[in-house]
Amino acid sequence: MSKAEIIDENGNKITVRGIYYVSNNNYYFVYTKDETDSDGHVILYILKILQEVTNTPSGPTPTGYLVGVKVTDENEYGLVKQDITNIVAEKQNNAEAKVMYLDISMLQNLKVKDSRIFKLDAELYNKIFKNGDNQNNIEDENITSQITPAVNTSQESTAINSPTDQSDINYQQKYEEELKKNEELQNEINNLNNIINQIKSIIK
Repeated sequence: MSKAEIIDENGNKITVRGIYYVSNNNYYFVYTKDETDSDGHVILYILKILQEVTNTPSGPTPTGYLVGVKVTDENEYGLVKQDITNIVAEKQNNAEAKVMYLDISMLQNLKVKDSRIFKLDAELYNKIFKNGDNQNNIEDENITSQITPAVNTSQESTAINSPTDQSDINYQQKYEEELKKNEELQNEINNLNNIINQIKSIIK
């Protein structure tokens, strides 16, 4: 997690640590004030990031600032909880990212209107989020300081392989390698399922 200075619901500037990402064409900020509950769970806050608008005689006009609001739709909140589960699994197992991370510096002086709270096991939080997140190094030429339509980050690539002499192929070795890969993959799937079940049990 990286640090940002935001403006809380009471108009006070506070420093928080969080992750800013885009998923399903929506922008979210998950952050912590380093608070814990009586059971030792770390308290985290979820914001949906929108452009601030002001009413003018010609209609609503963007102010150029960003605001954080509460995720009120339960279906959307379910998707956000799945995002968090995916982020945890990704960081725990170096899996492929299922969200697109954004530079948290874009949220300096973000105005918080209201937020939603969830909790995460402290040991898991410290292991995955607190230690050495390099999110500030993420760059994307399509990212601007304004909320814009989500960019399509999918890429197509073509692998170019050199012709192989079939007589040089050791099929026994390849078979054993594939067996080993399948075993490792199954172990990874089991680990991911355990992590996902653990996360689902503690996200409230």
